[in-house]
Amino acid sequence: MKYKRYILEFVVVALLMSLGLYYFIHQTWQSALFIGSTTALLTVINKYFLDRKALRKHNNTKP
Repeated sequence: MKYKRYILEFVVVALLMSLGLYYFIHQTWQSALFIGSTTALLTVINKYFLDRKALRKHNNTKP
């Protein structure tokens, strides 16, 4: 699967952010899950576009 890495990263980052917000900042579990998943989604989207840009730049290099 092409996007397995990004899906796995989204799940891990969302889980860690949600648990951190819930336990250390004492948010409710709903708000912790919302903030954590939104942050993880933005992080993964940003990483996808940066990877795509780097790959395009790498493929366009001429010796």
